[in-house]
Amino acid sequence: MKLKPDQRLVQKDFDCIKPGEVYGGLTVRETYVIEGTYNYIARCDCKCGVTGFITRVNQLRTKNRPAISCGCSRKKHGRWGEPLFIVWRNMMNRCYDPTNKRYTRYGGRGISVCPDWHDMDKFLEDMHYGHAVGLQIDRIDNDGDYGPFNCRWVTHSENSRNKSTNTLLTYNGETKCLTEWAEIVGLTVGTLWDRIKVRKWDVTKSLTTPPMTNAETMKLACAARRKPK
Repeated sequence: MKLKPDQRLVQKDFDCIKPGEVYGGLTVRETYVIEGTYNYIARCDCKCGVTGFITRVNQLRTKNRPAISCGCSRKKHGRWGEPLFIVWRNMMNRCYDPTNKRYTRYGGRGISVCPDWHDMDKFLEDMHYGHAVGLQIDRIDNDGDYGPFNCRWVTHSENSRNKSTNTLLTYNGETKCLTEWAEIVGLTVGTLWDRIKVRKWDVTKSLTTPPMTNAETMKLACAARRKPK
C-alpha cells in the first residue's frame, strides 16, 4: 500500500501480530498505526529480498486471500491464479499463517516448507513434472516437511489415506486406514464409519458383515417410522 504525503506512521505494538511472525513469504519487522486513524500497518521483509514492504495488518490476517508476498509472485511469474501457484500459496499458508484454518495441523505441529521452496521458481522446477488437473500435493511421510524428497502428486482418495486424522483398523494382522478397508471389502466409507464409530461394532464384525440390500434398508426404515415415540 502507498501512504499519502500527509500521513505519518507511529510505531505501536499489537497483541494480534508480533514482529518476527511469518505470513506466507512476509516476515513482520515492525507494526504501526497511521497517526489520527485506526489503520494498523505492518512493515515486512519479503522472501524475494524486498525490505520495508508496507501492508495493512488485516490483510495479513484475513482468511480471504491474505497478503503473502510483496507482489513479487504476481510480477515475477505472471501465474497468479494458476493451479501450481495456488498449490504453492496454500502450502505456504498452511505452514506459516497462524490465521489459516488448517494451520494447527501443519505449521502448528511443526510442519514447514524446505527453504528452497520458499522461492516459487524452485518449487515449480521440482514439482511441475507429473502435475495434472485434479491431483493434490501429498507428503509421503505425514510427519515430515514439504520438500522435493517427501512430496508427490496423488489423487484426492490417495491423499485422504495419508492424513493423520485417518482411522486405522487392524484385521487379520494387516493395518489399513478405514477408507482402504472399505474399498477392499466392498462397503461405502459412510457405512464402515457408522459401524465403527456410531454402532461401536468390533473390527471383524464391521468388515465381514455384508451391506444391507435395498429391501432390508427400506424394511428397517419403515420399522423405525412405526416405532412408538
